[in-house]
Amino acid sequence: MQTETKQTLVSLTVSIALALVMLAWVDPFSIEKRGDEALSHPQSFGWSWNIDSRQAFEEIPSPLSPTPTGEKSGAPNQSLLLIRDIPHDVGKVTLVYRGFDLWKGTFRIDTLIPALDSEVTYPRRFRVDDARREFTLGGQRFRLIDIGRRSLQLASLR
Repeated sequence: MQTETKQTLVSLTVSIALALVMLAWVDPFSIEKRGDEALSHPQSFGWSWNIDSRQAFEEIPSPLSPTPTGEKSGAPNQSLLLIRDIPHDVGKVTLVYRGFDLWKGTFRIDTLIPALDSEVTYPRRFRVDDARREFTLGGQRFRLIDIGRRSLQLASLR
């Protein structure tokens, strides 16, 4: 019994001594060696928490912003990005992408015609396979380029 207790105490003492030696070698808590200048300028890891979010968002073009050439949305051979549940004016109509049903292989777009009645929506459901060829909404022809849960990319055709 005494030998087991003695061995436990020796191993515990050796472990503590080894831990103290390692701590002294790494020395992460020594303020005296760093001085006041090191405390006022923390180490840099190549990035900073000081991010100007306004500048970051200004550099990213909005998918709903007008094209740089000044073309109207829905002009021939122009790509449109519809974000889910956000209205997008295309010519004389407004399109709203409502989502993608993976099991049925269909997606839904609501069409609003402000000239007739801005409160009435005309929902249309399209099969993805058919839409990749061509479909018509509000008298304009489109072709599906890409589809996801949150966005839909269309090409406006002549």
